[in-house]
Amino acid sequence: MRNGRTFITQIAIATSQGTSTEEVWDAVVKGRTTFSTLEDCEGRQILFGDLDTERMAVGLTERIKIQTDPITQAALALSDQLLSGDNSEVLDHRDEIGVQLGNNYGGLSFAQRELTNLSENGPGAVSPYQSFAWFYSVNTGQISVRHKLKGPSGTVATEACSGIDALSLANYEILSGTDFMITGAIDGTRSPFGIASMYSGTSTLAPETAAEGFAPYSAESIGYVPGAGGALLMLQSERMTPPAQRDIELIGAARGFQSGQSGNVLRDVVERLFTESGVTPFDIGVVYSDAVGVPGVDTRERETLVKIFGDKQPPTTAPKTGFGRLFAGASAVDVALAALTLRNQWIPPLAIRLGGQDPDEHLNLVYGEGRPIQKDTALVLSTGTGGYRSAALLRLNG
Repeated sequence: MRNGRTFITQIAIATSQGTSTEEVWDAVVKGRTTFSTLEDCEGRQILFGDLDTERMAVGLTERIKIQTDPITQAALALSDQLLSGDNSEVLDHRDEIGVQLGNNYGGLSFAQRELTNLSENGPGAVSPYQSFAWFYSVNTGQISVRHKLKGPSGTVATEACSGIDALSLANYEILSGTDFMITGAIDGTRSPFGIASMYSGTSTLAPETAAEGFAPYSAESIGYVPGAGGALLMLQSERMTPPAQRDIELIGAARGFQSGQSGNVLRDVVERLFTESGVTPFDIGVVYSDAVGVPGVDTRERETLVKIFGDKQPPTTAPKTGFGRLFAGASAVDVALAALTLRNQWIPPLAIRLGGQDPDEHLNLVYGEGRPIQKDTALVLSTGTGGYRSAALLRLNG
């Protein structure tokens, strides 16, 4: 493995708050909440952070649309944003550009439609594109094919940690000699089967309580609102990054697995990341917490922050309270927003309203209004269902 640094040079984000980075950033800075309703298989109206996939697919051909799920179409649109304008020059290095993404649901809406065709009309009614359209690695493959990219590629599925874990694997490729990596995740589904799986556990808010309940770390917290969306990032090696694009550096990412009563693995992951990077708690200017909204999970995240930072808590935020928990896309968006926080020198707030009362006296939560960032390093946390735990560090280079 060679020495060197990794830089985040381009960012593309899409959530229910917008289909471009500029739209999403404007919404999170204002603390907007953008939930809509979907109907589940039992006819109930449920809250959902719904991504406008039709708007994102406008620039795609009908041939591509026939072959792909709406979330894959959104992933392709984000890749177009990432590789357009000033960054289109990187396509001169197609043979060296890799793609490492996270995903959970794959093309589930496409899959449900075709399995319904199979059930109602027989095998002849099933699209041949079903063979790959529902596979969880489909976004990685379709982006590589669309842009003729030939670098190392892969997909990781670790629930909400998928975005950071993909970032970690992409960073490994950069440090091992690859000069360009597209990474991140976009995830979610409107399909009845997917919605049923979201509401099958105890973590997702019931429809009748969702409007008031997505308030992490507070007494009102009873779960989260799901959503669709994500972010893609371009990572570049130091030698291939012009000085003008070296403002956001990926210091590193780490991951662990919470198994049974194995202590607080999230805290262990953060402490290991600090040790490996040489960063100290005093260096952190903002924490993007996972803010699941589930009391037990929030408690462990709170314990992590209190143990590491003590009574000198850095500002902590979670803009996902305004657009929903995006499954594999969740931590990818958090990393992207953390990079924008460093670049724009402004911390967006949690999009919750609790009568002006701070929902957690132990944490320095940013809510109501944003605030300027005072230090040059951001910490991003993620807790995935099933025991996954991840963290990432980013730094602003002056």
